Amino acid sequence: MQELGDTIEVTPATVIAWEDAAEFPTKKHIDAMAALAAKGPDAVVRRRRRSRATTPMAALADPELWRVVRKLAAHPELLRQVQKLAETWNDPAGES
Repeated sequence: MQELGDTIEVTPATVIAWEDAAEFPTKKHIDAMAALAAKGPDAVVRRRRRSRATTPMAALADPELWRVVRKLAAHPELLRQVQKLAETWNDPAGES
C-alpha cells in the first residue's frame, strides 16, 4: 500500500479506502494505475527497508544473523570466505 501510494502519489490510507470500497479512485488515479500495470512491477517505487538492528548489540536479536552463524559453523569454506571479506571492514569494537 505504501509503495503503490508513493508511486501514484496518494497516501496508504487512500489505497486502503479504495480496497475497502469506502472511497473510489478518481480518473486521474485510475489512469495512473493502468499506466503502472502496463509498465509492470519494476515501475513501482520501492522503499528501502531499514535494517532491523541499529547497533551491533541489537543485531544479536535478529534471527537472520543466527541463520548465517549456523551456516558459518557448518561450512568451513564459507567461514574462510567470510573471514577474508571481513578483513576489509572496520571492527565496531575498535579492534582490528
